[in-house]
Amino acid sequence: MRSAHVLSLGLLLGSAACSPKLLPASASSDAVLIADAKQESDVRAAIVKSLAETKFATESEEGGLIRAKYQGGDEVIQIAVEYSGSQYRVRYLASEGLESQGNGADMLIQASYHKQVKNLKKHIERHLRGPDAQATDDAASTQPAEPAVDNRSPGQVIVDIIATVGYACTAEESRWVCAKPGDSWPITVSWVEEPGATTIWFDSYLTRAFAKRCGSFSNAVRDLAVPDHSFTASCNDDVQNFRLNTAVVYGADLDVTGWLKVHEADRATAASLLHSVRAIRK
Repeated sequence: MRSAHVLSLGLLLGSAACSPKLLPASASSDAVLIADAKQESDVRAAIVKSLAETKFATESEEGGLIRAKYQGGDEVIQIAVEYSGSQYRVRYLASEGLESQGNGADMLIQASYHKQVKNLKKHIERHLRGPDAQATDDAASTQPAEPAVDNRSPGQVIVDIIATVGYACTAEESRWVCAKPGDSWPITVSWVEEPGATTIWFDSYLTRAFAKRCGSFSNAVRDLAVPDHSFTASCNDDVQNFRLNTAVVYGADLDVTGWLKVHEADRATAASLLHSVRAIRK
């Protein structure tokens, strides 16, 4: 019985998700004031042109009122446009092929009705503003959009890319500490800006063994360097740790995730070697 109830709930949720959004039909019927009062004939002309441009066919006219019908596929919408020299209003009359609920002032209608009315009003406003405004709109629509300006620092760009492969990063002054969930060995990301180039640093740290100072592990540290990978190791007695560093030059073609994997592999090799000579605490 429990599985039957779960199935029924799933069907109900699926049905609700597929139902079109309904909005009050009156939401699109508010009067639109015309900024600069015009001759009623000019308002009529703007409405008639706009109806034709938005595929509404004029069915009938009388003083200050135009009835029109839109038909697109299975959808049919009938409206009335009331107008004067100072305002106009679009009223819902009837429809076919659209979901609706209720009647009169409480009627709800499928959102696609409001989309058609909004498009119609946009055309009417454009014509009411005159040919100069139309020319400005046309010119604006043909001009290529200016590219968005990216104000992020190089470090922030790197961190955003790292986040796409599962790392969560926390800002700490001029660097970020990044780690994967459940991973206790974070990577620190920082950068150094110099004339003509910016260097990105991936750093990982290991705690040095208590018993011996860094000089005892000079050969091991030297053996850890991987020049082809820009990977180096260093030891600091003051903070009792090993720094494992990958340094790469920042640029648009920098393979961030590729270098991140290289650093992860090189630091794992370094940790294994340092552990074998008992240079680090496990």
